[in-house]
Amino acid sequence: MEMSTIDFVPGPFYGDDQAGHFDVSRHRATMEFDWLNCPFDLSKVSPAEVEEAFEDPFALRVLPEMESEKTRYFLLGKTISGRALFAIFWTTGKQNRVIQCRDMTKRELALYERKAASFA
Repeated sequence: MEMSTIDFVPGPFYGDDQAGHFDVSRHRATMEFDWLNCPFDLSKVSPAEVEEAFEDPFALRVLPEMESEKTRYFLLGKTISGRALFAIFWTTGKQNRVIQCRDMTKRELALYERKAASFA
């Protein structure tokens, strides 16, 4: 099974000490992505861009009210270059399988920007 692993370091709001220092070594988590037989066109959105959107400290993860083994989640996030992406994925908690990824619509981008502004 082909997988891609990235290091995910949450934004400073997750682990600052009282002096405002962020200890990366204490807060490093690993996310794995399964890109084998990807169901969407990777020439339109690269795996690196999808992974960057998951790393976005302001990314919105929409979780369903009831979860099951077949639960699908939604993500609104931006890449390092500022590309706004919408993704549908499932997860085992450690490994993510992206089912669909595309550019955000205007309404999705407005929601993302509004939520990101509330964190600033």
